[in-house]
Amino acid sequence: MQVVFTEVTLADHRREDFLRFVDAVKDVDEIVECHLASGGYDYLLKFVTRSVSHYQNIIEGLLERNIGIEKYFSYVIIKTAFVKSSYPLETLFSQPHLIIEACVSFPLHIHVTPHSVRPSHVRTRRPSRLNATRSKI
Repeated sequence: MQVVFTEVTLADHRREDFLRFVDAVKDVDEIVECHLASGGYDYLLKFVTRSVSHYQNIIEGLLERNIGIEKYFSYVIIKTAFVKSSYPLETLFSQPHLIIEACVSFPLHIHVTPHSVRPSHVRTRRPSRLNATRSKI
């Protein structure tokens, strides 16, 4: 298995250019993540392939499809030092309603106990509790 991160810069930056690109790459099984980024490039892609040559075949196929790629830079991962299996929700969000809002954005499963989640305008005597965990991959 070979992991490759790829920075992609699009030739044009109209709304339809972004939509065309995302529509084309979302069906490529080897692309497991696609992030719109600020800075010196437009998208950061994460590929998981059989080998570097397999990756090269995929990226060449994308270039041949004329989906708006102006340039790309590939970063072949030699060794992964670590991958965390969960997000630090308690560190990031000290209030339970913020954790719930974050869960809408992240692929998390929420385990809620009775009386643990309620609208912020409803007052009760019990303190709020929420346990959120990310499914292990």
